[in-house]
Amino acid sequence: MYIKSQSGTTLVDMVGLDIQVNQDATIFSIVAVGLNPNFNPVIASYPNEMIARQMFDNIIYKMVKGEQFYDVMEEEKRFVETRGR
Repeated sequence: MYIKSQSGTTLVDMVGLDIQVNQDATIFSIVAVGLNPNFNPVIASYPNEMIARQMFDNIIYKMVKGEQFYDVMEEEKRFVETRGR
């Protein structure tokens, strides 16, 4: 699956959820895992675990369905719109 994010478009085989804890905040990042094991770009980062997990689950769901392209920013907009209702 190709994933378009703020860091560009990346061919992805898997995604992972990385949690970084420091003194100021906890950041939940969705990371791409592709053909190059030395290049795992961050697809998106969130300060909220619930949102990060929902976006992560959404990406996994669409990968399993066989979708070939995922636009993180478009999916975030849909997520915000549906939560506002």
